[in-house]
Amino acid sequence: MGKHLKILFPNGKTNSNKMSEIISINSPEIIEKTKEFIEKGDIVCIPTDTIYGLSVNSFDKNSLIKLKRLKQREEPFLLLTDSLNKIIGLINYINPVFHKLKANGLIPGPLTLLFKVRVNIDDITSERGTIAVRIPKSDFLQKLLSSINFPIVSTSANLKGMTPAKTIEEAHNYLKEDVKLYVDAGKLDGPPSTIIDISDENIRYIREGGIKFKKIKQIIDN
Repeated sequence: MGKHLKILFPNGKTNSNKMSEIISINSPEIIEKTKEFIEKGDIVCIPTDTIYGLSVNSFDKNSLIKLKRLKQREEPFLLLTDSLNKIIGLINYINPVFHKLKANGLIPGPLTLLFKVRVNIDDITSERGTIAVRIPKSDFLQKLLSSINFPIVSTSANLKGMTPAKTIEEAHNYLKEDVKLYVDAGKLDGPPSTIIDISDENIRYIREGGIKFKKIKQIIDN
C-alpha cells in the first residue's frame, strides 16, 4: 500500500471550499479522489507523461472557462483520453497512420496528434478545425481516464510567462487555491511531447519532442 500524503493549504479563511489538497500518487484512493474533483468541476494538477499539467472535464464549459481565465490562454487546450472511442463523435477522419503508430508502440505515449473535427468546440478546436489529442502511457492517467466517460483537457502547470512547474511545490506556489487538488509524483522534467498533424493524408510534423520525427517517418513509410 502506498503512502498517503494529505496536506491542506489554508488561504487565511476557515471555509474548506477555499483550500487545496495535495495527495501522493501512491495513495490507494488516488484515482477516486482525482475523479471526484474533476467531476465536481474543479481544476486539478496531475502528472502526465512529460510534466505536471492542469486538467478539467473537457465537456464542462464552466470548468473550461475557469481554466482559461487562470492560464490567460487563448490557444485551444489539448485533450487526454484513454481511447479514441470516447471522442469518436468529434473526429471527422481517423488517418490510417494512427493505427500504424499504435501498432508500433508509440501510442499510448508522449505523442500528440491533430485530428479534423466534425464540429467546433470552444477552447478545444483550433482555427484550422482540428483538435490535439494524446493517449497517455502513464499507469495513473490510464486508470484515471478509464474511470471516467469523458476526455480531460491538459495544459502546463504554470501561469502566463512562467516556467512550467516541475514539482508540486512549484505548482502550488504559482497557482495556490485556484487549483483544488495537486497529485504529487515527485519531480517531473521530461521532454515535451512530439506533435504531428494527421488531420488529412498530408502528414505535418509540428514539434519534435521525446519521440523523434525520424522514428515516426520510418513507421509511416514502412
